[in-house]
Order: sequence, then structure tokens, then C-alpha cells
Amino acid sequence: MTRVLSLLCAMFLLAGCMPGPDVTRLPKWQKPADLPRFGDWIVDDCTILANAGEVRAESSGKLSGGVMPVTFHLEMPLVRPPQAQMSGLPVALPLDGTSWTFRTYLAYDATTVAHMMDPGTFLMLSYQPLNTSDTRQIHFDTRGLLQAAVHVGKVCGR
Repeated sequence: MTRVLSLLCAMFLLAGCMPGPDVTRLPKWQKPADLPRFGDWIVDDCTILANAGEVRAESSGKLSGGVMPVTFHLEMPLVRPPQAQMSGLPVALPLDGTSWTFRTYLAYDATTVAHMMDPGTFLMLSYQPLNTSDTRQIHFDTRGLLQAAVHVGKVCGR
């Protein structure tokens, strides 16, 4: 028994003298930069972004031909192209794109902007991932999108 104990003690002493693994110091944790937030949307480097798990929405906030484009990036293949809609409107929004990236265009006129500024108005995307039989729906508030677009126009000089 003493032989076993002395052998174990010798092994522990040798293990204590051996050099340990190389340790690299991690940088100190820093608070993330304060990004302007407007409802579901944030402004990061003059780009308007919103994230809803499987779907990320993005816009430059620029108007082109009286419309503001919003791009949706999905993280999975779909059974068929998604459908974009704004709550309170009876028709689907135009949508183009392929694979996992689709773009819709929001009209920027007095009537549509007034509707988008109403609390409870959402930009909705319905989609069906390839591995499911259920249709999913995400939504982003439109009021925050418009406020972020105004902010981008002021700050980024557009």
C-alpha cells in the first residue's frame, strides 16, 4: 500500500513541475456599442436591421422611385417563395428574389406612410421551410422602420 501511495505522490509531484498549457488572455469584456433602436429595428453603420431568429430584415432607408426596398435573408431553404404583406392591407406586397434572399418594396406615399405609422401595423413574411409542413410567419413593426429611415436620413446625409 505504501508503494502505491509513494508512486502516486511521485506522479503528482512530476505533474506539478511540468509546464502547463499555453494560455492566451482574452480581451476584457466591453459593453456593445449603443446602436440606435427603433422598435424591432436598429441602425448599424447606416443600415437598418431587424432580426427575428430565422429571418433577418435589412433596408438602406433610401427611397427610389417612391418606394423603399426591404430585403429579407432567410437561414433555410423554402418549399416555395415567401409572401410579404403589411397588416391592414388586403393585397400581398411585391416580392422578388431567389434562394434565401427576397426583397419587397414599400410604397412611400402619404396614405401608406400614415398607415405604417399607426401602432400595431406590421410588415409580415409568411414562409415554409423545406423540412416542415407548417407555414411560419414573422413580423416587424413598420413605425420603427420609418423612424429608423428618418434617423438614417439625418445622420448619414442621404
